[in-house]
Amino acid sequence: SVIVATKSALLAEQFTHLNRDEAMLAGLIHDVGAIPILIKAKDHQFLLDDEKKLDKLVDALHMSVGKFMLTFWNFDPSMIDVAANHDRLDRKPPGEKVDYVDIVQVANILSYEHCQGHRLGNIDTEKIPAFQRVGPDLIEQFKQRSAGEFEANISEALH
Repeated sequence: SVIVATKSALLAEQFTHLNRDEAMLAGLIHDVGAIPILIKAKDHQFLLDDEKKLDKLVDALHMSVGKFMLTFWNFDPSMIDVAANHDRLDRKPPGEKVDYVDIVQVANILSYEHCQGHRLGNIDTEKIPAFQRVGPDLIEQFKQRSAGEFEANISEALH
């Protein structure tokens, strides 16, 4: 989503080893695997009739489908990693530095922060390794930014 992409770009600015534009791309493509699943689902009425079943199917398959798609399209391994691991919230990455998966996980969870009905809306972020790696202080500063500043950054990022 554009919101996850923008939050990813803004978070990545805080890390000199990450590229803002690549973080934005990572935020845009993290759920790419859901698209073909949803396209195919329209041909199966039983999935359309049961939203919970469809959600379970998408949740179960979208990361592996996204990984396959981005690999097939010769995307950079860091972007493939985002598609393959963005919902693995207990992920323990091999390196010590914050990576694009960490950034997208944090941005994605923050985008659902006030959505009580969504599975990411009520998550205990202290238990999420990506939040610890990015840093609670940095995340708190990020959350304190005004809505106007965030909207301005969305507009700037889209142009």
